[in-house]
Amino acid sequence: MKRHLSTIWVLFVLCALGAVFPAVAETSTNSTWTGSSAVGLTLTRGNSKTALANLSLQAKDKWSKNELLLGSSLTYGENAGTETTEAVDANGQYNRLFDERLYGGLKLDVFHDGIADLKYRITIAPVAGYYFVKNANTTLNAEAGPAYIYTDQGRGVNETRNGYPTVRLAERLDQKLSGSAKLWESLEYLPKVQELANYLVNFELGVDAAVTKQISLRTTLQDYYNSRPAAGRFNNDVRLIAGVAYNF
Repeated sequence: MKRHLSTIWVLFVLCALGAVFPAVAETSTNSTWTGSSAVGLTLTRGNSKTALANLSLQAKDKWSKNELLLGSSLTYGENAGTETTEAVDANGQYNRLFDERLYGGLKLDVFHDGIADLKYRITIAPVAGYYFVKNANTTLNAEAGPAYIYTDQGRGVNETRNGYPTVRLAERLDQKLSGSAKLWESLEYLPKVQELANYLVNFELGVDAAVTKQISLRTTLQDYYNSRPAAGRFNNDVRLIAGVAYNF
């Protein structure tokens, strides 16, 4: 963790500080500012000595014809003193609604995975989106558009820095299961324009069950797939995270 500690915390703190921006920038009484923070922690002692921690922040503001979505996640793990997980993700998206369902916007994502030898991957993507379902219990939307990715991947003689244009295709489902439980699912596919066999797939599936008005239990499955990982690394990074969330 020492190698990238400063980078991780700078990204995470910047995203956390950014979460207050909508409250300052938007003065409309129609603003609906909501969010959540979640913590997951697993410790083992005895025959094995492991630790895995995850901290995440999510916030969104929807008002009039605008939507602002912010998120960040930090995951760190050790096994007998050896680092096994070191990942941080910070992202933001602004949408401008043209009518009830059609919108356009811009998404920015910064991702770091020390174990996968990915120092950083920055994705900038203009967004064209549409809500196929939009009601009190269910939202289902899809997005498409061009994007640009810049990465610093690998180490030593295998380290490469490059940027390339890509296409971003994405969808997201949010479903209320009951008055106290909800489910969400998202999928993002980014193939390189000049080489379609070079692509990224990001998937997330989560469920949240309220214990009180502000406290809930949350389980999230994440799968990050890179068709061209750093030398000696696997294509898939899969995480199953269970924790407690505070909703505000």
